Amino acid sequence: MAEVADRIFSTSVTAQYDITLPPNLPLSVDNLPAIAKQLNFPSMQETVRTDILEVFAEDESASVQATLYNTLQKVLKDLPDVKEGSMSLPNKHYMYVNTNGLELMVVL
Repeated sequence: MAEVADRIFSTSVTAQYDITLPPNLPLSVDNLPAIAKQLNFPSMQETVRTDILEVFAEDESASVQATLYNTLQKVLKDLPDVKEGSMSLPNKHYMYVNTNGLELMVVL
């Protein structure tokens, strides 16, 4: 792509992670509330979100792959119950299209 001053970097982040279940609670439907309470899923989700935003904002990596790696390393360090994770960061491109002279109908 040609250099422009108003290019927008954009992606949709999808993060998935596997967690280690508490060893003192067997996995069963009846134990799900106790497992959820012990692992504190809302807090875990917020930590993952914060780690993603911090690495994106502060890391000066050379590539998207390096950013993915650095983000997942931070999640693994901050959340010992996470045993592995994966992320997807597809590029989103927004291109300027000159529509002058075209008869376009805009529906609001």
